[in-house]
Amino acid sequence: RIARGLDPVGFRWEAGLSLDGATGTFRYFRPAASLRLTAPLPGPLVGAIEGAAGTSFGEVPAQAEWFVGGPTTVRGYDPLTATGTAFWRGRAEVATSFPGARVALFTDAGWAGPREAFTADDALLASGVGVSLLDGLLRFDLARALHAPTGWKAHFYVDATL
Repeated sequence: RIARGLDPVGFRWEAGLSLDGATGTFRYFRPAASLRLTAPLPGPLVGAIEGAAGTSFGEVPAQAEWFVGGPTTVRGYDPLTATGTAFWRGRAEVATSFPGARVALFTDAGWAGPREAFTADDALLASGVGVSLLDGLLRFDLARALHAPTGWKAHFYVDATL
């Protein structure tokens, strides 16, 4: 993982690569990559985008599949809404620039399923509004799932960087 930029209202970026594997009853390898950018916008606003994707090779047990849904992937959905041997996800957000207390509008999209069916079709899509305190240390989001299963979810979590 590498990250640059410390100013909470300036340009910041972070890139990550994760590698996971196991041997024994199941033999598999799971690579994933992510990229996050945060930048000032005109007026008292800051914007952020994030993208990630991953796949797996070998015989992957259910507990080692990729999971999409919930506050760290696609807000507005329950965790494990989509699972599979591959995934992609993206997030975008526009927020007020005061790092002590921010109000944000966001949208998330993501998919998980069989690697052979890697697609944007049937992606989970959600939008909502959030409040971030202490530069993301505390976060509350109210998100609406826009594709089935639709509905509203409230998420409260700590250490939310986007």
